[in-house]
Amino acid sequence: MQAYSDEIVIGLVPHPREDPEALIAIWEKRRGNLEGGLLQLRNGREAIFLADGVAGMASILLYEAWLINKPVVSFQPGLLRLDLTLMSKKPGCHYLIDPALWSEAVYNWIIELRLGKKQQPLNPELKLHLEAPARLAQLIKSYLTSRDVSAKS
Repeated sequence: MQAYSDEIVIGLVPHPREDPEALIAIWEKRRGNLEGGLLQLRNGREAIFLADGVAGMASILLYEAWLINKPVVSFQPGLLRLDLTLMSKKPGCHYLIDPALWSEAVYNWIIELRLGKKQQPLNPELKLHLEAPARLAQLIKSYLTSRDVSAKS
């Protein structure tokens, strides 16, 4: 992302099991001309709402950013586990396994960042999540009702 160092600021969000100080040490060693640093937030989810776009590997935060139509890029160099390919199936997600193709994909992601947030329709997959509590409550109610009828017969 060095080519875009005059356009972007990187906010780092460590994984809960990751040592933030070790992450900062790596960042300082490798950041080159990039500006940014560790975000001091209660949780990573807050970072999604602050960010114009999200880059990561395979995480629930990357998925949640995609759900709310943020530009998303998933870096998966040397992927060994097929269960981490969820984001490859998400339309609009830049999913990168082969480092030789990263330059073009990062460029396309940066273009999306430049365009800024547009009013987009609700992601259909987000609607499934929003309706999940009501569907679960209905399922439990149906199950309990059927058990009551069985117990009375």
